[in-house]
Amino acid sequence: MYHDEIIAEVWQNRDAFTSEHRHNLADMVAHLQAQQQTNHRVIVDRREGLDHALVQNRAFR
Repeated sequence: MYHDEIIAEVWQNRDAFTSEHRHNLADMVAHLQAQQQTNHRVIVDRREGLDHALVQNRAFR
């Protein structure tokens, strides 16, 4: 069987994440939603014609 190191790492991270939340989907979703609310990364969007004022106001986040 072919062993892909990237896929193995993704599965390892997935397994660690689910274990941290006791394999409880509601806990995982709550964690991801909370993380999304506190994440203040700037998104670069190179689509032409996009109203960049909307991006600055986080309308697309």
